[in-house]
Amino acid sequence: MQDLQNQAVTVDVGGGRASFQMVLAMDPLLLDVAAAIERMASQAGLLMMKVLIQRCRAHKKRNIQKYLPKEYHGMLSLKLRMAWGMTGYDPALQELRKVHDWLASINQAAAESLEEGMEETVTINRLGLSP
Repeated sequence: MQDLQNQAVTVDVGGGRASFQMVLAMDPLLLDVAAAIERMASQAGLLMMKVLIQRCRAHKKRNIQKYLPKEYHGMLSLKLRMAWGMTGYDPALQELRKVHDWLASINQAAAESLEEGMEETVTINRLGLSP
């Protein structure tokens, strides 16, 4: 298999071209491209353009779990499922803030992991799509 690490990617955006370096995860099929898309838009001069990004919830949960003892994984799953299952953006974000506070009482790094990109985990809620 070809080495897919640190591949240069060129994308046509509105008639212009934007190039950026992208380091693929160990499993390239499960790549979370939020940061790459943001950087590409910035390099293409699309700073005024609003791009909505939905982060992968499974990856977010796994990233948080790395900081927690296994005894908290079940409760984390339940709390995240409840928050992400809310029908509106504001209620979902409010519930995620409660999860953040709960995590902060256990492990600050876990809370920071949730906080990073937290609003992007509820983009589908913002758009009124079924969670």
